[in-house]
Amino acid sequence: MKDRSMTNPELIEEISALEERIKDLEHSESERKRAEEALLKSEEKFRTIFNGASDGILIADIATKKFFQGNSAICSMLGYTKEEIESLAIYDIHPSKDISHVLDEFEKQARGEKLLPKICRY
Repeated sequence: MKDRSMTNPELIEEISALEERIKDLEHSESERKRAEEALLKSEEKFRTIFNGASDGILIADIATKKFFQGNSAICSMLGYTKEEIESLAIYDIHPSKDISHVLDEFEKQARGEKLLPKICRY
């Protein structure tokens, strides 16, 4: 309350405003919890797909070209542990003669100009 000398109608109006604010906060909290649950489900789905894929997947930082995640398949293909993958960059897994082309392709993908080819297996 703003002023101790408020009239009863003013107090009732102030209380009503506070009750409305409480309802808004409760609604916001409910929405936040729903969003958090949806995010957790999405992360779980991503982890399941990422870790269960038979194709090798690497996730790299666009600016530094360092890998910050690789799945089990890519670790097996390249002969590195997941921890080792996280200490590598694009330059570490490609022959030096191919780096220019690899970086060009990486940059095109990062800008959305090129998509990875889809391979269909029947």
